[in-house]
Amino acid sequence: RGFGQHVLLEATTAGDLTLRVDSPGTSVRTYYSGLTPQFSSDMLPVPPGSVNKCLLKIEGKKLSAAFGWQAGPLAIGKGYTAACVLCMMKNEMLVCHVMLDPIEMGFFTYYVPVCYIDEETMEAGI
Repeated sequence: RGFGQHVLLEATTAGDLTLRVDSPGTSVRTYYSGLTPQFSSDMLPVPPGSVNKCLLKIEGKKLSAAFGWQAGPLAIGKGYTAACVLCMMKNEMLVCHVMLDPIEMGFFTYYVPVCYIDEETMEAGI
């Protein structure tokens, strides 16, 4: 029996990212901390000491397709990937932008659609 068909991604402006898969009887979570949040100049400032978060629900197959490059020669740490930026937009999309090294190799960008989460479910933490 496999895990659920959806993956939940939750990121905070404190630099934390959690990937979660739930199914009846089990839940698997992977945590990343110490990430560097990027803010654009047109964003509202985040008051000191406050933490904003974004929660996305994505079909596992779509997320796997977008991150498939990680399994091959372009995996981070193998010398061809300079950086990877994730941009999360609540109930809209996940954007994964990968910059290659050397820069002349270029970059690639994935736009991953998300499943809608209503406000009541989001506040409950799903």
